[in-house]
Parts: sequence; structure tokens; C-alpha cells
Amino acid sequence: MIPPMLLRVSIRNGRRRFCLWLPLFLIGPLFLLFFLVAAVLVLPFLLIAVVVLWCRGAGKWILPAVVMLLQVGPLLVVLLCALRGLRVEVQNGPQQRVYVSFR
Repeated sequence: MIPPMLLRVSIRNGRRRFCLWLPLFLIGPLFLLFFLVAAVLVLPFLLIAVVVLWCRGAGKWILPAVVMLLQVGPLLVVLLCALRGLRVEVQNGPQQRVYVSFR
């Protein structure tokens, strides 16, 4: 499975036209780094909350929720790879159009 490399967004409204090409192969690693740093910063506080709330009984449902959140990561990668080749075009008359394409 190969993730999409480019995201193309084109918006046309009457006489105005806006077209944007985003290289996802450059932006993707930056987002991955951001989410890894955020996870490393949040995880200790989440574990402290589980330990503190364990005595009250609330920690027993928070810990499985944390485990499920950790399992979501690989599923998001599969979802991203499935976007390759997706084209969405919305048109309202001949003058207004929004086009999004993952390549």
C-alpha cells in the first residue's frame, strides 16, 4: 500500500479560480513528528490520571480506552493509503466548482 503523494484542490467561483497542489510526501512526516511529540507529552499525564482514578473505579475504563487509542494509529495509516486515487468534484451550476484529488 502506497499513500498518496499529492493533494490537488481547485476552487472556482465565478471569475475567481484558486488551485493548490500540496506535496503530501513532504507534509506527512511533519505531521507524524508532531503527533509523536504530542503523544509523548500527553501519555505520562494520562497514565497519572489512570493511577489516581483507579481507586475510585474510573481508571478501570480509562485504561482500555488508552489501549484502543494506541490501536487507532495503524488504522489511520491504512485509511490514508486508501485515499490514493480519490477524486471529489462538487459543482453548483457552470460557474461554481470544488475539486479535490489525491494522487
